[in-house]
Amino acid sequence: MVAPRHSVELVLLPVLDIGAAVRFYAGLGFAVADQRDDDATLEVPGLQLVLERVSELEADDGRPRAELRVPLPILERAWRGDERDDRSLPGPTLAPEGVFEYRVRDPSGNRVRLLAVIPDSGSP
Repeated sequence: MVAPRHSVELVLLPVLDIGAAVRFYAGLGFAVADQRDDDATLEVPGLQLVLERVSELEADDGRPRAELRVPLPILERAWRGDERDDRSLPGPTLAPEGVFEYRVRDPSGNRVRLLAVIPDSGSP
């Protein structure tokens, strides 16, 4: 009998400081699976995030380098943290996919699009 295979999305992300990046993504609910000086692997069910240390990032083209699904409370916490630093930032918005969206920057400056499913109101 063949063991079932589970597919996992893999996201590779360049970062300037592994430790700072690991702390940031752990705050978004990722568990550290492995960490070394030049790379780290973090996981949530269905997604593996591989951080690779680089000496400099490629130029920012304005698009997110990663899109991550997170629970709504984590998205809201990320926004409240940013709001403390800059109260003019817009809050989470409703994306065309029918999810809440909020864009953050990780400690290396990577743009990250956080997506959270809209809670079910429980009504039919």
